[in-house]
Amino acid sequence: MVTRARQKLRTRRALLEAARQMTREGLTPTVPTVAERALVSRATAYRYFPSRDAILEETELDLDAPTEESIFGDQEPPTSAEDRVSRVREALHDFSVRNEIQYRIFLRNWHDRKLRQEPGQEMEARGARRAVILERALEPLTGKLDREALERLRIALAVMIGVESVIVLEDVLGLDRESAEETMDWAVRALVRAAAND
Repeated sequence: MVTRARQKLRTRRALLEAARQMTREGLTPTVPTVAERALVSRATAYRYFPSRDAILEETELDLDAPTEESIFGDQEPPTSAEDRVSRVREALHDFSVRNEIQYRIFLRNWHDRKLRQEPGQEMEARGARRAVILERALEPLTGKLDREALERLRIALAVMIGVESVIVLEDVLGLDRESAEETMDWAVRALVRAAAND
């Protein structure tokens, strides 16, 4: 599953990079022109970005988004899965807070497109960044947990980090930002410990 997520992330990044290049050249990106530049079929490009507005929205967010390299590329990344997952949670939380307004607009527009989707119409899921970064964070547990348990943990952690968690903790439950962040960190650490001790 993560291998497929990596492939989707590469395709998405190629499309976004093509859009950025065109913008730097003073051109207005469209889905067909971005697809051509990224060497991706138009049909595939439209599954990721159904309109010019969709690709432009995400282009700006993508520039600031955490990557495996930005989170784990230092000389001595944490060795424990718990600390590594906490680092991912912190990076994605900081990204969500830094880009809160733009992210909320992006989510609103993405949900609008999802609601207008015709039955049977294929629409690519949002970016696979979280899945890929969490796979890297959980590397210390490879061999200690079977593949199914590791995948279940990765999916559970994906629910606990990122902008959706911020929205639930702050908007739905009314926590202040500091309490929300402490709660998310406690939750991801507890999940990793529970899975490791199962």
